[in-house]
Amino acid sequence: QMVNYMEGTGSWFDISARDADQFVDYGDDFQWKDGYDTLITYLKESIPDSAVKLSSPVCKIFWDEPAEERVLVVTLTGDAYLASHVIVTASVAHLQERHTHIFHPALPQSLVNALMNVRLGVANKVQVGWAEPWWGSKPLELHILWTTFDLSENMSWLYGVTIMFSIHQHWTVLETFVTGANSTYMESLPESIVKEHILYLLRRVIGDIVPEPTFFRRTRWGSNPWTRGSYSSFITLDGDKAGIHRHDQLASPLVNSKGKTVVLWAGEHTHNTRYSTVDGAMETGKHEALKIISKLKPSSSSVLVEH
Repeated sequence: QMVNYMEGTGSWFDISARDADQFVDYGDDFQWKDGYDTLITYLKESIPDSAVKLSSPVCKIFWDEPAEERVLVVTLTGDAYLASHVIVTASVAHLQERHTHIFHPALPQSLVNALMNVRLGVANKVQVGWAEPWWGSKPLELHILWTTFDLSENMSWLYGVTIMFSIHQHWTVLETFVTGANSTYMESLPESIVKEHILYLLRRVIGDIVPEPTFFRRTRWGSNPWTRGSYSSFITLDGDKAGIHRHDQLASPLVNSKGKTVVLWAGEHTHNTRYSTVDGAMETGKHEALKIISKLKPSSSSVLVEH
């Protein structure tokens, strides 16, 4: 259960051991005090607002038009952009679901094979909080070992809860991660039921001293059409057997019929050793951007496609 918690998997049989061994651990994870907006705001400081277009789902990317060397990107609202290069950073699960609808012509079969042999795990957070900590003056951390499996079927997702801990900077809020099938099932339940279940678990572990919370939140990343999962993209056992041994096999650029590299790929799922991390995603984006800079002429333009 702890391995699933760390890897974002539902079972040890989900992930290739070869892939797991390639991951490089930099140590403890840390949280931005005011959330990831802190990072985005910093990165956008030198970029004019007019150069960033949000809430514009891309529905078509024409990357090899006979009469055009550039890429045509079309959004759901009908806006169209011609670009010399496009970087796509959408999640691997979104690409698996939508690539046949988005890319024209179709993606090369070798790239599709690589995409289909990687899985984006489903890891969701459940958070419950109080105005004041009822457990004392220090952050709380609970490790839960199940010795009796007597929950009703609709509560069985709780078996996936192995740890609950106080959130850094907001330690009156307790958080847990739930992964795999337990996480997917939790997403299907009404929020009021999930809250009821989490309080049942806390009171079963600690006792009836747990009061009614003032805050509750759960994520539903698997149901989100722009992600279809969260946290960690990993090569599956079948993928390893099929010869997918490195994440950069998902980053093979698209070269049009005129021999020009037009579409490049970035995101955590394309990093060999730091997949599932923010720094891994950023590093791949910078790597591909530098490739484009080396190719660009003053009159060229590029588009970043990100969900």
